[in-house]
Amino acid sequence: MNGKMQLCRVQTHLFIRNGRVYALDVAGMRVHDLSSAEAAILSMSDDAFSAITSYPENDQQTAKAIGDLQERGLLREERDMISPRFVRADLALSNLMVNLSEVCNLSCRYCLAQQGSYGREGGRMSEQTACESIDFLIRQSKEKEITVSFFGGEPLLNLQAIKAIIKYSREMEKNSGRKIIHHLTTNGTLFDEQTISFLKESGCKVTVSLDGCQENHDRMRVFPDGRGSFDLICRWLLRLQDGYQENVQFESTLHSETCDFAETARFLKRFRAGRIYIHHARGFVKEFRLDDASLSIMKRAYSEFASYILEDAIENGSTILSAFSHFISTLASGKRARGYCAAGINLLSVSKEGRVYPCPGFVGREDYALGDIRQGIDPDKMARLQERLADVDNIPTCRSCWARYLCAGGCIAESAAINGSPWQPDRYSCDLNRHIAELSIWIYAELLRQRPDFFLSLQPIPEDIQRLMAS
Repeated sequence: MNGKMQLCRVQTHLFIRNGRVYALDVAGMRVHDLSSAEAAILSMSDDAFSAITSYPENDQQTAKAIGDLQERGLLREERDMISPRFVRADLALSNLMVNLSEVCNLSCRYCLAQQGSYGREGGRMSEQTACESIDFLIRQSKEKEITVSFFGGEPLLNLQAIKAIIKYSREMEKNSGRKIIHHLTTNGTLFDEQTISFLKESGCKVTVSLDGCQENHDRMRVFPDGRGSFDLICRWLLRLQDGYQENVQFESTLHSETCDFAETARFLKRFRAGRIYIHHARGFVKEFRLDDASLSIMKRAYSEFASYILEDAIENGSTILSAFSHFISTLASGKRARGYCAAGINLLSVSKEGRVYPCPGFVGREDYALGDIRQGIDPDKMARLQERLADVDNIPTCRSCWARYLCAGGCIAESAAINGSPWQPDRYSCDLNRHIAELSIWIYAELLRQRPDFFLSLQPIPEDIQRLMAS
């Protein structure tokens, strides 16, 4: 015995892409570009690792690799092994999604809201309830800047409630000292000259759902009689964007039949929107739940999209928000994710009656209601939700997954829809999330290597995009 402490390997995930070896320090949330010798040491059996790190006469290359891995923190003495950096998921409400309308004039095939009604009797929120939602947000939030998101259904079917909220918000800004931002998510088919003028005058930000080219868009986003909605949307887009581009963004929802993400990004860039957010359809509708065939298609599509995202970022410094964005932002922070999205942390959702839920994916499911805007939030229900969100290691299927501190258990609303519990992730979604996480690690590592200045201007994911991720 020479008294030397045995070295241990931290939990890492290694993968190869384009001939380079990348490693994620799972607990330390650090990404590394490895040499072949370093990768071999991290990949060898426990017995071989114990032998090589105990042998005093290692060759120069092996000795250097061991030393470099120690410097990187990937090899540590047992007493120095660290736990993941823990970030509590306490409610820090800054964004309230208000279901002004639980009816819709479209019948989009993948709609989580089941054509706007959330699987129950549809209807519109009263102006009184709409304004009471503002009171609730001001009471619950400690933030100086808060956001009210008009959601549905199609919120423009209740334009009077939008006007009432904006008018009331301006009064409450004076009384509360808060800045209240308004954001509309719309299918874009109900614009007219008066509505566009009102939105611009009020400074309301607008997200238009546009699934890329007409062929792809009109396969999914249709009227009840089957007609596509692309032409009607485009009829008003230029008028909406005129002098207002920075306040208009697009959201595209793609699936295995239309998942050319890169081509969709190229198409939407022609509209010169303030932001573009592209993601895949969640499994709220059985038809769009992943299976072996669609998973393979989506993985291939995301791999191609990752190459496009990286090339665009290196050459143009631009950011297209996507499923990669949350993971890259988490890696850049060096801290574990506080949740898959902002649901139950920075964001809550309100139904047309004023019931409060973690996000739109739970609206109408009373077992997931957290309270209501008049009586407030049930502290016990909120505490249980936050406890779960805070510790992904308590989810049995996540406990040993290398990506758990990046995805934080995945979309809890999707898990509830597919498996009946927010804490029982869908195995296909997990597989796709791990693939997206690997691609995010690659994008992040290559940007650090080829364009490190990209991260000087990297901002946290905007709240309006967090809201979209929760929908």
